[in-house]
Amino acid sequence: MKPALFLCLVCLFACGKSEEPAAAAPAAPTPVPVAPAAAPPAEPVPSAEELPVAEDFASEAEQQIDAKSYKAELAKLDHEMTAEAK
Repeated sequence: MKPALFLCLVCLFACGKSEEPAAAAPAAPTPVPVAPAAAPPAEPVPSAEELPVAEDFASEAEQQIDAKSYKAELAKLDHEMTAEAK
């Protein structure tokens, strides 16, 4: 048999062969979309004039902190900062 004729017969045989599709699996239920959780309201952004700076506290600090009390004040500030970090 000629190779071209053989190839044509094989192709015709393959095309004529019908396979029955497998039974379709039941479709998974469509997930119901969930609304995203509401974000907490954003805090207003303060202006440059409203932000406290070191100069705002300098005179008060000079009156409250002296050579005798600076260690206690430093410990208090350190405690506040570590509490906020947690």
